[in-house]
Amino acid sequence: IIDTTAHQTPIGGINKDSTKPEYSPHYYFHLKAVQLAIEATQRFFNDLRKDIGNPIFERLFSINP
Repeated sequence: IIDTTAHQTPIGGINKDSTKPEYSPHYYFHLKAVQLAIEATQRFFNDLRKDIGNPIFERLFSINP
C-alpha cells in the first residue's frame, strides 16, 4: 500500500523481513521458503560429497586438513 515502487519492474529479491501483509503480501510463505532453502542446500552438499568423495570434500571445505 505504501510502496511507491509497487508498479515498477522489480530489481533484486523479495521482502522477507516483514510478517505484515501490507509490506509483504505473501509473508505466510517465508518460513516454508526457508525450510526449502535449507533442504536444497543440504541436498546439494550431500550430493557433492557423494560425487567427489569424502577426502576431496573434506579438503575442499577444510573440514579435516
